[in-house]
Amino acid sequence: SERQRVELLLSAYEGFPTAKSFLDVCPDPAEVLRDIATDPHSKDHIRLGALSAMALFPDEKTWELYLVEWDRASVASPAPGAAHHVLQGLALGFGPRAVPVLIKGLGHADAQVRMTAAFALGTVGTDDARGAILEQADRETDAVVAKYLRQQVP
Repeated sequence: SERQRVELLLSAYEGFPTAKSFLDVCPDPAEVLRDIATDPHSKDHIRLGALSAMALFPDEKTWELYLVEWDRASVASPAPGAAHHVLQGLALGFGPRAVPVLIKGLGHADAQVRMTAAFALGTVGTDDARGAILEQADRETDAVVAKYLRQQVP
């Protein structure tokens, strides 16, 4: 099935699949990736891979799903690492549009999520993104995180 072929690509160890590799095995990979990402029976590494891969096919349905997943991950992550995949996917797939959501990630209770949010904002690279990183770095109580945040601003 198309889903099985997409899951096989997501389970590969030699590198992350490209948009072309998904399109080669499935005519509508975005829909299949969203199905995998929202299936509670998907293995965690496949589900998280699908969350990341959705960024390759940014559309309104993917945007909405990322927002739902961010709301879940910002309260109590349903799977380890979901917040990281969502933040990175938002930055890669939606760029400047994602900045307000990524900024919320800077206030997450988990230091690793704050660092991922800063990395994602640094990837976007807008003035708003850089300003938010520097503001959080000034407020940050963890010296290691504060240093990392400052390193994300070119």
